[in-house]
Amino acid sequence: MPKLELISFDLDRTLFDFERTLNEALQAVTVFLAAETGIVVSVNQLHKRRNDLSKTHRGRSMDMLALRRESFASFVSERSNRLEIIDGAMFTFAEVRFKQLHLYEGAERVLRNIAKTYKLAAVTNGNSDPEQTPLAGLFETIVFSEECGFQKPDTQIYEVMMSRAGIECSATVCHVGDSLIEDIQAGNNLGFATVWFNPYSKHNETGIIPTYEIAALNQLSRVINSHDS
Repeated sequence: MPKLELISFDLDRTLFDFERTLNEALQAVTVFLAAETGIVVSVNQLHKRRNDLSKTHRGRSMDMLALRRESFASFVSERSNRLEIIDGAMFTFAEVRFKQLHLYEGAERVLRNIAKTYKLAAVTNGNSDPEQTPLAGLFETIVFSEECGFQKPDTQIYEVMMSRAGIECSATVCHVGDSLIEDIQAGNNLGFATVWFNPYSKHNETGIIPTYEIAALNQLSRVINSHDS
């Protein structure tokens, strides 16, 4: 078995507490809208409107921030200064969503330790940028689905990652993620070692078998070392 060269990571729900940051960003938007327009809307309503709009765009390519903007716009459609309000809502959202990312406990320490021995990569369908966090500079390669044109679980996004990182043998890659389909099955299909991050002890009913399973990120170094021993 060849030694690992590259450890790749999903971002949201694997390294970042996505729900916490997103809810904080949407809460900031509700405060902005109430203060600037008197519009009272809940975080749940903002979630639902965005998800409903996403369904109408299914099958079409659309920038995620453009979709978020459209969801905010739908609440202020009758306002004479709607563009100013929408711009303000988006600015408020972005200030929290992209500048106040919450890392899971131990994530920075674990990645800094692993980076002493292996190349690191990130591959994501989202738009959380690790370069805006204490992880800045740790990743050899960061692949966003929006910019490369492929979306997990399509294995081509991982092939882009390997190409950019200069990795030729898929057996030298270990991918870590929380999604059995997008991360584990896709990685298995390419011959990666796979690590399922399962902090809530979810029952695996899919038949998709990860190489390893961890409940906390501080278990990752041990798993990688055991794989290479």
